[in-house]
Amino acid sequence: MPIFHAGQDVQIHLRGERFPGTLIYEKARELALRVKDHPVFQNDSIWTLLKNETVHAEYEQAQFRCSFDTRMVDLDRDRTQEGDWILNIQIPARIRRVNRRLA
Repeated sequence: MPIFHAGQDVQIHLRGERFPGTLIYEKARELALRVKDHPVFQNDSIWTLLKNETVHAEYEQAQFRCSFDTRMVDLDRDRTQEGDWILNIQIPARIRRVNRRLA
């Protein structure tokens, strides 16, 4: 079972804030997520402040709730969709999977 796929919804936790993201692509060492504009990104020099910041992410895959902690690599405005950001994070070394209770 692949770990990630394009278009996957991911909940991001950064500096006490929680917001949704969508996986755009996966490279050898990082993931790129599209996130909507959020107050945590309002500072113009935010990428220098947040670089190497710890990011917690959660997503669902089949019958599993998955989560991981990783580091932020880069943050930049999305030039294809106004108001969105591209958040690059490291591929996590470990992913926690918890089986959801079946109804």
